[in-house]
Amino acid sequence: MASIAQIVRQIIEQLSDGVSQLVLMVVVLQDQNADVPPNLPNAAQAVLGTAVTLSKVAAQLAGTNYKNFPDIAKEIVEAANAVQSATDVMTTAMKTLQTSSDRKAGWAGLVDACRIMSGKTIKLLQIVYGAELKRLFTVADDLLSSLGGLDASVAETDPQAFADKASELASKAAQLAAYVTARAKDEESPILKAELTRQARALDDKANDLINAVNALLEDPTDPAKRKAVQSAIKDLEELIAATASTARETQSDMPDGAEESLPTLHKAITKKAAEDLEIVMHEAARAAAAPAPVAAATSAITFAPVAEPVRESPVDSLLEKLRRAADELATSAANKDAAGAATAGQDLLAALAELKKGCEQLTAINKDAGRKQELQNSIAQLERLIAAEMAAAKKAVETGDAKAVAEAKARAADLKRLLDNIHNQTVPTVADKMQQMKDIIAEIQEAAKKGDTKKVDALRALLGKLSLELEHEGKWLAQSHTDPKTAAALVKAIDALISATRNIDVSAAANDKAKLDASAKNANAAIEELLALSNALPLSTIKSVQNDLDVLELAVNAGDSVGLVNASAAMSKNVSALMKQAREAALQTADPEQRARIQNNLGALSKALADQLAAIKRFQMNPNDPAAKADLLSKTAAVRDALRALEDSLAGRAGATDGVADAAAVAAALNGITSTMSKLDQLAAKLKTNPKDKAAQDALKAALGDLDSLNAALVEGISKDPEIAIVAKAEEVKTIADDMSGSLAAKDPKATVEGSKRLAAASKQLVEQLRALSVAAKSTGDISRAAELDAAAENVNSAFSAALKAVKDALDNPDDAAKQLEAQRAIAVLKNAAERAAQLTGSSPHDEKDMRDLAKQLEEDFQRAKDAAARGDHTAVEQAIQKLEKDRAKFVRAAARREPHLLDAQKRKAAHDALEEFKSLADKLGHAARELARNPKDAKAAQHLDQVSSGAVKKAQEVMNAHNSSSVAAVQDLESSLDKLMDALDRGDAQAAANEAKQAVAKTNALVPLVQNETDPAKREKLLAALKDLNENHIRTILTDASEAIKDPANISKREKVREDIAKAKVATAQMIGALSPDNDRQGAAAVAKAQADVASLQAAIRSGDPAKIKAAKESLQKDLQAAIDTLRAAIDAETDPVKKKALETKLKRLEKLQQDLNNPNLTTEQLGRLNLQISDALQGLVAGIGADKLDELARNAGRVAPNAAKLRDTIGDGMDINGFMNLAQQLGVELSSLLGFANDLARSQKGSGQLSEDAAAALALDDLLRQMEGQSAPAPGGATLADLNNLLDQLNKLDKASATPAGPPPGQEKTFDAVLERAAETIQTAVRESQMDNAVSEGIVAELRKLAAAARGGQRQAMLISSRAIAANVQSLVTEISSVLGKMGAKNPKEQDRLIRNSQALRNFATQLKILTSVKAASIDKDNDSDESLFSVTRGLGKVVAESIGSLDTVKITVLKENPNKK
Repeated sequence: MASIAQIVRQIIEQLSDGVSQLVLMVVVLQDQNADVPPNLPNAAQAVLGTAVTLSKVAAQLAGTNYKNFPDIAKEIVEAANAVQSATDVMTTAMKTLQTSSDRKAGWAGLVDACRIMSGKTIKLLQIVYGAELKRLFTVADDLLSSLGGLDASVAETDPQAFADKASELASKAAQLAAYVTARAKDEESPILKAELTRQARALDDKANDLINAVNALLEDPTDPAKRKAVQSAIKDLEELIAATASTARETQSDMPDGAEESLPTLHKAITKKAAEDLEIVMHEAARAAAAPAPVAAATSAITFAPVAEPVRESPVDSLLEKLRRAADELATSAANKDAAGAATAGQDLLAALAELKKGCEQLTAINKDAGRKQELQNSIAQLERLIAAEMAAAKKAVETGDAKAVAEAKARAADLKRLLDNIHNQTVPTVADKMQQMKDIIAEIQEAAKKGDTKKVDALRALLGKLSLELEHEGKWLAQSHTDPKTAAALVKAIDALISATRNIDVSAAANDKAKLDASAKNANAAIEELLALSNALPLSTIKSVQNDLDVLELAVNAGDSVGLVNASAAMSKNVSALMKQAREAALQTADPEQRARIQNNLGALSKALADQLAAIKRFQMNPNDPAAKADLLSKTAAVRDALRALEDSLAGRAGATDGVADAAAVAAALNGITSTMSKLDQLAAKLKTNPKDKAAQDALKAALGDLDSLNAALVEGISKDPEIAIVAKAEEVKTIADDMSGSLAAKDPKATVEGSKRLAAASKQLVEQLRALSVAAKSTGDISRAAELDAAAENVNSAFSAALKAVKDALDNPDDAAKQLEAQRAIAVLKNAAERAAQLTGSSPHDEKDMRDLAKQLEEDFQRAKDAAARGDHTAVEQAIQKLEKDRAKFVRAAARREPHLLDAQKRKAAHDALEEFKSLADKLGHAARELARNPKDAKAAQHLDQVSSGAVKKAQEVMNAHNSSSVAAVQDLESSLDKLMDALDRGDAQAAANEAKQAVAKTNALVPLVQNETDPAKREKLLAALKDLNENHIRTILTDASEAIKDPANISKREKVREDIAKAKVATAQMIGALSPDNDRQGAAAVAKAQADVASLQAAIRSGDPAKIKAAKESLQKDLQAAIDTLRAAIDAETDPVKKKALETKLKRLEKLQQDLNNPNLTTEQLGRLNLQISDALQGLVAGIGADKLDELARNAGRVAPNAAKLRDTIGDGMDINGFMNLAQQLGVELSSLLGFANDLARSQKGSGQLSEDAAAALALDDLLRQMEGQSAPAPGGATLADLNNLLDQLNKLDKASATPAGPPPGQEKTFDAVLERAAETIQTAVRESQMDNAVSEGIVAELRKLAAAARGGQRQAMLISSRAIAANVQSLVTEISSVLGKMGAKNPKEQDRLIRNSQALRNFATQLKILTSVKAASIDKDNDSDESLFSVTRGLGKVVAESIGSLDTVKITVLKENPNKK
């Protein structure tokens, strides 16, 4: 029997085409007011018949499949009745049309009947299609609610009720499992089908686990362990239900209905699970981003989901716990002078020791590893000595009350517990132990089967099953932890072989089939031997052994146990030798050159640390009573431990935080490429200078310039994969294009201005999208405040771009209107300011001290989050916390490093540097410390180590901030930030945000009062007081008044600009305060630059007023203050020690000096003065930003300038080219490239010898001399994408019409009209087509028809709407056919992409058929219909998204799997 979904699909395929044809026919005939054609009644009857069939099937299903779910059944029946009624209305309308004398009214009635029938039909289809999932969710919600009400304490008070409740729960779980199985059968996606099937089986298993735990509790209702087991089983089942519901929801991706949202318990569980899954996926994606392609491809054979590190238990854990309690009791009794308590605790301690010795003797008798036997015996002997030492100290403490004796007893108790942790580690069965145990069990099963002892066989089968699960988990953990994909794949293969063989053993033993049993046993033993050989070569497990040896060694040193020291040293020597061999082999097998380099470097560091430790051991053995020798040995041992942690991280593929380049090999390749292209461009430019008409040289130069984009992007990405750095580059690109457009406008060049607006539209849109993507990522990690900042930055750019484009259009339309020209230049300046704010938000900030303070607070929270997660043993949460920590740590380090060179006091500068280095070291250790504690949350030593690392890092961060007086400076920067945000809000027309920021500005000003009052230096206090008084009396009040006026009248630009002038003047006072507070040289003279910027704002206001006297006065003020600003900036540049950065800053200063000369020109027109004024502001801002920026930020900014400059240069090449203009542009590009390469090369060189640079990347740095030599060349240039890529980009830009330069529409998902939704869907697909490397004629056809449909919807052209919807469906079917063809060629390759394509194909079919029906509803009545419109909008958005995804998947499969060559035309 077909499932519900299958029945629905069959009917919808028939119905969608029939409805579309019928409505098209009726609409055409209505428009013509034609006679009723003979075939119309038959066509209508066919559609009505299909609709009636659907109605009947739905009603039948409601009465059978959903009879126990009255709400669902009622909804289906009501919708089915509505369809039946609609068909009756349509039948009546048809008869009326055929018999009525008023044909026009008859056609109108029939069209309306078509609309009603189509709308009710699609509603029924959606209800029936979602019913199966809604039923599943309802059962899941009910089960979760019932589980929450299962109270284990009732087992004692009312055992029968408790048993009945548990039985009822098991029945519900079985029902849910049955529904999940049914869902799986209907699912086309292989991955979802497999996952649902697995989850259905797991539901049965977990329900059985719960019943077993309940039965066990009913036998002894007071047993706390059994109560805990019931609660654990409940929790497991709850988590599985949430996971199953989440998977089931994925099967409804093509028609989401949010069915679970009305079920509170389930919705809460799914939401929690989704958040956890998202965090895990983000963490894994971040780790995977650094992994090289070969490893990713090779490890794709590992198809299991990631597993947590196995929880390992020792058979003597209960005895170890007795000893821990007795040791604590003895120490407590000693501190309390409790002789009787101490005696009892001592006896307990000795009794527990005797039990432990007996248990360990049994273990050593079984264990065949002589080395491990000896290590355990040594630890027991050391334990005896420690117990004797604690008892002696306790006796002395009880008798004398001596504080030193009490402290000694506590110390020995702590040492004893640490040794017990090591004994736990030594007695935990290894993978080899378990495999040997499995071999023994298999042999016993064979023997018992021969004797016909079925009872023993059954008992052994149970043991074998438990052991198989444990080994499967262990094996998968080892596989996912291994660096070599081949070894990992071999492990997986051996695990699968072993599990398969043990299952066959179980089946054949149960059936008493001795022949199959023997064959399966042989296969199992072969798999065990293979696993043994593979696991013995894994270094990660050996690291644990060395760490245990270090623990034992430290205990021996602290206790003065010379015998224990010798034994621990010998054991460690043996394990270290094995580790070195294994790690070297692992390094050679690692495909990633960066990871290989890290492993090898960490091995070298470990070798040195071990040599130092060995020398310290010898010194200590010669002088065991020398405190210095003891301290030195413990310090050297700690260094070995740190080296082991670093080695473990590199072996596990964890790169950790790095302050160096992200991908040194990529940097090397990009440096090579750019340098080579620079030389080529220089030669070609020289040729063109001699002969501008040289066509071959022109073409070659275009091709070389065409290489720039990709090389430029590759260089930035190689330096840093942080998407925030990409935003800095994109923001600079927006500013550069905007500046060019400003120049074109001033030069009265409308063609260049229009071309610039097209480029600006594309770059601004990309910047907004990047900011919004970062915001989404911030929200997913719970960082709501950061997301709000990014959203505001995106909106600032978006609104500023819209305003700029409108102003530029007005200026082009009115070329002789000076006021409109000035307004366009002002609007462009606002856009550049918005882009700069985005760059500062994600890159180097003018408020480093504020950032350091905020990040230090965030880091403290990160540390605590990692500690809390580790204490819970929550590995996933630990990794999430570490990921966040590493990101915040990198930002803090960058901000501190930017400030460090500016410290005037050399002693303070060194102290800040040393503190920052210590902070970095401690912060980098925290991740490993948290992971260690998470493995064993009861490990007191690990908890103490984590506390020490985190508190030490917090302390060092504070020391760094103290050096810069960050807290005080940050308080003033808080006010500046609020003022900036106030201006941003006014610029984008956000009245509420502006009002809020105005209030914040008042609060931040008031917060400065205690800062001034608490200043102890009289001279500083006087300066601060004067500046604060100036702020309060002359600026803040004025800002509030003018801001209020601007908020009331948002269209009045003059009022808004008055606030900008007010804020610029206020910043003179804040700069004076910062100069008084900060010990940094660049902050001291900041007021002079702020004064010049305030003059710029005043001059801009004067120009706007048109008052010559005001203009003259403002200009003279700027001329005077600009010189002071230049002197201040020159002093800061002269103090710069980095030659590359200094050269870049000197170039910027020369530009400012040139602008200063222009300002002195008495013949400037008002329009020229206005633009020059804005250019001076830009230059000042650029210099201040450059002085405070780091190399990474400057690199990104240079990269952002290269792309538009290269494009501008390319546009000049051709017949009749202006060779002088060309050479000027080439020289400008050469300056940018020289600076770009200088910063990139210095960043790469800074990693040379640090262990972060591969041999290939280091070799590329030999280019340095060549780069230095080329700095003097007139027109150096680089290389990058391909000529085809660049031409394609230019073609796209050339095709942009004025519409492309209009303000962006509403955010995705918020469109209000059908045509807007269609345009958005078309743009989504078009973007995917642009990014694709393959021919996408079918998808382009969909885009074209979506746009035709949008145009028809806007114009109310019903026939065209219906025709386009049918054309879209036909194109979608062609895309589905293409997907099917590709799937047939793939075979079993890349199952992930295969599954995605299958799911997309399924969704595309459903979307296309729904679109036909819903468009028919829309065409039948253009009026708004909330229900059908909402469905139509949802389907259209879904279609756009899935087509775009399909384009990307097809690209991936065709190129990487099918090895097809890109064929984009």
